[in-house]
Amino acid sequence: MNHLHTQYQSPINPSIHTMKKLLFALCALFVFASCSHQKPYRIAGSFDLHDSIEYGDTVIAVEPIDGMYIYLCNLQDGEPFDSVEVKDKTFRFEGTVDDREPYFVFLASSLGRGLIAIEPGEYQVVIGSSGVDAMGSPINDAITDFDDRIAEINQLLLERLSAAETAAGAYPADSIMLPLLLEANDTFEHYADSIIERNPRNLIGLYAVHSLTSGAQTVDDLENSLEGYDDFIVNSPLMNSRRAYLRQLESTGSDYDAEFQE
Repeated sequence: MNHLHTQYQSPINPSIHTMKKLLFALCALFVFASCSHQKPYRIAGSFDLHDSIEYGDTVIAVEPIDGMYIYLCNLQDGEPFDSVEVKDKTFRFEGTVDDREPYFVFLASSLGRGLIAIEPGEYQVVIGSSGVDAMGSPINDAITDFDDRIAEINQLLLERLSAAETAAGAYPADSIMLPLLLEANDTFEHYADSIIERNPRNLIGLYAVHSLTSGAQTVDDLENSLEGYDDFIVNSPLMNSRRAYLRQLESTGSDYDAEFQE
């Protein structure tokens, strides 16, 4: 009987053992697949700043750069999750990011903050008097191209307003200025819409929507402006950060109005 019992059980035990091995292999494969999407990023930072800023007859010394700390901050709460000290007027961040899910962060310091994309690869960030510029990676380069095009539209508007002022010998009348402003705004909106149409579910399209809706003064204004866009954009951390900022402004305004009425 013992011999028969052993023969009866023996086909089952190897199957259980094989299933356990297969389950372990599948788990290992899943972990490997997840990890394989984690790619390194390296951010090399520098500065393009003068030692002082002149306002008329006043000269203001710029804060010493060496020893300053630079932070990478979450959009949701603005809290830093990484920081480095500036040495020899340079700084460097390193980490890993899921190549399927690049994301925006605030790069912040005592000089201010700017929006950059965290994505795989090695790229540069320059902190200058006009803000933060990131370059050398696909998303950050696309955002730089977008900003450059908007700057061109604004520059053309200024040139046309200046020409109108020269021709009139005075600041242009509303009848001249308003059509120029509307035309520039239409050009901007058409360009932004074309970017969004090609990038409805990525950070490039999100940045274009962020720029297009920058005039929203309240949460309701923002929500109305976001109608029709993909959920990726509408409920993104960047838009949630905008909502939180606008709610804070509304709350501050309400507190001020209540105090004024008292």
